[in-house]
Amino acid sequence: MTIIEKIKKYSWIFIKYFSMIFFSFVSILPIVSCLITAFKTDTEYQNTSVMTLPESWFNFQNFIDAFNKANMGRAFLNSMIVVVVVVGGSVMIGSMLAYVLNRFKFPGNGLIYSNNETTSVTAAVIGIMCDYAFSNCSSLTSVTI
Repeated sequence: MTIIEKIKKYSWIFIKYFSMIFFSFVSILPIVSCLITAFKTDTEYQNTSVMTLPESWFNFQNFIDAFNKANMGRAFLNSMIVVVVVVGGSVMIGSMLAYVLNRFKFPGNGLIYSNNETTSVTAAVIGIMCDYAFSNCSSLTSVTI
């Protein structure tokens, strides 16, 4: 291996690992910031920077207030209802389709299988947006984007 090839090889390794570390840091930083801010009192939040550590890590009143004001118990129950219905429906439809596609071989079998796999993955993301739009239109949520 020549010097040029070694330089290319190790430079790509450096770029790969540097970019992974950099984007990991960029992804984790907002989460750490939210975690630090969650434990601050109102005066600490207003008078210090975002990354300044709180005086006490035992300030759970913020979590209690958020849970009560946002009605998170009801939101959790609504989420569980949606999850049970969607997973149950997906398992039923998926198992029926899997039986038909495995039992009978016909033209277009692979196309139907690929279409089902694609919609199984993308439907969750689209479904979440539709659920939010429905909840927002029917005044079930007070959050707007």
